[in-house]
Amino acid sequence: MLKQIFLPLLIICINFDTSISQELVASAPMQIKEYESTITIPALDMEKSLHILAISSNILTDNNLLHLKYDPNLGKISYHELSKPSEHTTKDVVGHMVTSENNIELFFHRKGKDEFTILTVSGEQTTNSRTVHFKLKKEKVVQYISENNEFLMLTVQRNSSILNLYEYNGDIFEARKFDLTDERFYDEDSKRVPLSELFNNHNTATISPDLPNKAITFGKKVKIFPNKDIITITLNNNKNATRIIHLDKTKGVATTDYAPLPTQKFADNISLSLKTNAFILGKKIYSLVFSRNLMVVDITDLVNKESVNQFEFSPDDEMTFKSSLSSVLPIGPVSIANSNTKVKTKDAKVFFRNLKASYHTGIYAENVEHDIVVKIGGYTPPSSRGSGVFIPGTTTASMDNSGNVSISSMPPMYMGSMGFSGISGGFEKHLLLDSDTYQILSKGFYEDIFERVKKFNKDTKTVQFESVVNFGDYYLYGFFDKKEKTYSIVKFEK
Repeated sequence: MLKQIFLPLLIICINFDTSISQELVASAPMQIKEYESTITIPALDMEKSLHILAISSNILTDNNLLHLKYDPNLGKISYHELSKPSEHTTKDVVGHMVTSENNIELFFHRKGKDEFTILTVSGEQTTNSRTVHFKLKKEKVVQYISENNEFLMLTVQRNSSILNLYEYNGDIFEARKFDLTDERFYDEDSKRVPLSELFNNHNTATISPDLPNKAITFGKKVKIFPNKDIITITLNNNKNATRIIHLDKTKGVATTDYAPLPTQKFADNISLSLKTNAFILGKKIYSLVFSRNLMVVDITDLVNKESVNQFEFSPDDEMTFKSSLSSVLPIGPVSIANSNTKVKTKDAKVFFRNLKASYHTGIYAENVEHDIVVKIGGYTPPSSRGSGVFIPGTTTASMDNSGNVSISSMPPMYMGSMGFSGISGGFEKHLLLDSDTYQILSKGFYEDIFERVKKFNKDTKTVQFESVVNFGDYYLYGFFDKKEKTYSIVKFEK
């Protein structure tokens, strides 16, 4: 089916503090039909080959699963069109894992049904599916999580503060129960409520540890940080403090913590005037509190609860924040290339106004070489139709009343046109901090990998089936150019 083509290395340099290059490592001609409503899922197997699975929601077509494989040792791309379970649509895909036999398994689940359909992709041309019956008893799904070659499902018992973590292991879902009944949880009105009332499909997101996150994830009030042994959950439903839950998967024990939010600098009517959120990086928590007249960014040590630094910003002052290359974030999904979004924030007043008007706002931090990048941004959910966009992280699998679908427990992926919004607002600004002193650095224009990808293909309007993966020392970006009928893999150095 495929004639392999080996191309010479193509090096493109971009000016950004130090030289950053892209290298075209593989390209191959392909006759791929344009799938309707496609999700593209990248996965790395045990041999470090990159698999890209593009799944169509069209259940009337037999071959609606595209499997691309890139072998970095041979520099080759191969592809095959396969069949997925015919009874499932795109939004039923909730997770994936790589087995010890080096097979890729995709999980399909409809909330409210007592079964999972598991599709196994083995080799290059073979798939088989099976059904695993699994009944949830008075529980609702909080999140599906695909990390560290595991597929997990986090649930909460209804009207309670009891969490259940299910790990898929050989057609069995092994359960761990975490009883937090004796802990106190509060809603936005400072009313004590069971933990189950703080989770919903619109406010919960999983934070991808391997790639930069955008405001579509870090703007959520409930964030899940998956690590190998411990899953950390932060809740910012109440404006007085960030509630923190640690679930130890190995010991089966839950512990809780909190971090106060710096609201003391603000006037009365806190519940009406303030927006708050927080983000954990290592042993520090980065907190955001703002009103129309003041914004406070606080960095606190979670061990001793002491603030290591705090910044105040006013709409009347010159902003020390810098705009990223793309200070608008397409939400929806909508097209990366031609999204109809808000324009860049031009001054402090506009930045404050956009933060206040956004449906979700948040703060984010990541280590970049010897510095720390702190992002503040927001987004507004979609309201009309669009084409396709990167989803740079994991979110809850659900459909809201506006028809907006978010697919959970996935690595960063590409979602094609699914009849959602093209008009949506998103923006981000960033600070660079010294990782030792936590002081603001004046240097540098920062671009994350998604911004670099956008810059790389800014003149290409025919891109499909995009994927970005963290490959250790570098990133791999895969895309299909439907005009040229080629699929390419580009290496981005960190």
